[in-house]
Amino acid sequence: MSTVKYTAAYTDPFFGPVSCSGVHQTGKNFGQYGQDSFTCTSTTGNPLSNNVFPGESLSLATTHGWYSDYYYYYYIASPSFTLFASSLTGTVSSDGNSYQAVANY
Repeated sequence: MSTVKYTAAYTDPFFGPVSCSGVHQTGKNFGQYGQDSFTCTSTTGNPLSNNVFPGESLSLATTHGWYSDYYYYYYIASPSFTLFASSLTGTVSSDGNSYQAVANY
């Protein structure tokens, strides 16, 4: 099993400007390419974009797909490698300023 902490800041096309921190885990319990557990927070001081609402449950369907920040920003063997999630579950915070999620690859 391997665990790597990561951070990323960018303008997400769905959520707007965010700063994210998470953990990427690999091993027999985390699927073929691992799992990301992360929290992303709006960097504007305002709630996330109008695409989501406070307390909303997130999935691949509600976010229109997902790819790994870990693989895109930190995977040394292939910079900017886009690995799409096979599942995503998460929740927008009650104030709408952040979300927590777990994605499997």
